[in-house]
Amino acid sequence: MIKEGAINTHLPCPDCGSSDGLAEYPENSYCFVCEKVTFYKDREVRHLSSNKTSQLIEMEAYQGEFKDLRSRGISRKACEHYGYWCGRFNGKPVQVADIKDMSGTVIHQKLRFPDKEFLTLGGTPKVFVGQHLFPGKGRKVVVTEGEIDMLSIAQLDNCQWPVVSVPNGAKAAKKVFKEQYEWLIGFDEVVIAFDMDSVGREAAAECAQILPPGKAKILVLSEKDANKMLTEGKEKELKNALWNAQPYRPDGIINGNSLRDAIKQRGKEQGLDWPDAWKNMPIVEFTKCIPQKKLIVVGAGSSVGKSTFTRFLAYYLGVQKGTKIGMVYLEESAVETGQALMSYHCGTRLHLEDVNEETWNDAFVATLGTGNFALYDAFGSVESDNLLSRIRYLAVAEDCKYIILDHLSIAISGLEGNDERKLIDKLMTELRCIVEETGVTLVVVSHLTRKPADGKAHEEGGQVSTKDFRGSGAILQLADIAFGLERNTQDPKLRDYTTVRVLKVRYTGLTGIGGYLHFDHATGRLNPVEALPEESNEFSEDDDGDY
Repeated sequence: MIKEGAINTHLPCPDCGSSDGLAEYPENSYCFVCEKVTFYKDREVRHLSSNKTSQLIEMEAYQGEFKDLRSRGISRKACEHYGYWCGRFNGKPVQVADIKDMSGTVIHQKLRFPDKEFLTLGGTPKVFVGQHLFPGKGRKVVVTEGEIDMLSIAQLDNCQWPVVSVPNGAKAAKKVFKEQYEWLIGFDEVVIAFDMDSVGREAAAECAQILPPGKAKILVLSEKDANKMLTEGKEKELKNALWNAQPYRPDGIINGNSLRDAIKQRGKEQGLDWPDAWKNMPIVEFTKCIPQKKLIVVGAGSSVGKSTFTRFLAYYLGVQKGTKIGMVYLEESAVETGQALMSYHCGTRLHLEDVNEETWNDAFVATLGTGNFALYDAFGSVESDNLLSRIRYLAVAEDCKYIILDHLSIAISGLEGNDERKLIDKLMTELRCIVEETGVTLVVVSHLTRKPADGKAHEEGGQVSTKDFRGSGAILQLADIAFGLERNTQDPKLRDYTTVRVLKVRYTGLTGIGGYLHFDHATGRLNPVEALPEESNEFSEDDDGDY
């Protein structure tokens, strides 16, 4: 496509009807709207936009005749009925489609040459090819992407069915559908019979949405188009496809009758059991399992233990359950994350204490050495597209069944914009889409607001509520499960104890305190306990002084 050296610009396009999208060059024209390139066959037909009507050609002057199109399997009768004739233009064979207005006057012509180049003559058509033959209302009209397909379908029933074609191909089809809306809705059904390639399918959906709900049907073929069905001897199959075309439904609209097998296959919620040591914790009853294909949110105040909790989940799922886990920890390197997993296994905090070589090797083999952990080393790069593509890669290429993203606030720092709420909305929506597309379970760590609903700081044991998730309601709205972690980091007796609060479980509706965990400083592990110890008294019992 040439973009420099234009002779004329901002001209109307005879193909798509754009008022100023066409540019003319020494050897061709190009429309910046429909992207049609037309190479000139003759110097005399250049600059057609300045005087289209006078350029129309007549059959007699160009050795025109109606005849069978043998290579296409199309009869002379169909060609004559629609005004599709063969002749010679500048010494070369040509096929000409006459496009007529509703009075039957030729207003536009499309010339097709053996080398598959095209030339258009006359004014911009605002009607369907063949529309003049069917001025009244009817039961069904078929709309094709081109004249050859129109002729192929029309001759199936001796040209008795209303069959028309868009005049300028799939990309410009939407415009003529709008122009001829009133004519189209005069039919009970409009069967859109465009090509089966992506361009044709997209255009068919766009055109179907213009019509009233239930009016449009979209033809589905086993070959690329109607004429290919004809030349492959599939006339009966083509007829059946036309009569059995299904009503168009926008993406996401599904007839419940089609869900039988999918619902049966889905069955009950699928997932992995919680640890045996947790069997008496209410979280097991609330959630039933660590579910698959879900978006889980974990929220807590600063330094309350979000990463410790999610690392435990990763260790349990990857080592004890043998499941592939993706770990995207944006506040630490992959080395730190890997070391934390090894620490959990050997019961020694390796960033604080050394162990002998055998213990270290055993810990590595049992954790990272299994190949069940795929870690993302961000190197400070958290650009949104980059991060999302890595998460999708972990789900698809690495086949991770669970992925942990820690945490949301850093993730949105890679997005453009200053509105935190909108940024979180956008990212959470993208993450939800990844869950639906890939079937992975995403565990997303979120910060909480500095001022919780009950007034007590989260770092001092304040109760977490759904209102406390920082930045956007989308965090809770899009999540299937939401956990809040509560810990009083200042109380000597309570600072090692975490309350796991279940704030949302979409599929059970059960919420409340899910249990209590104790952090063992010696081993770095979380262990379930039945209850929290009593809160410390800030003063000794014999202190009766004023305060």
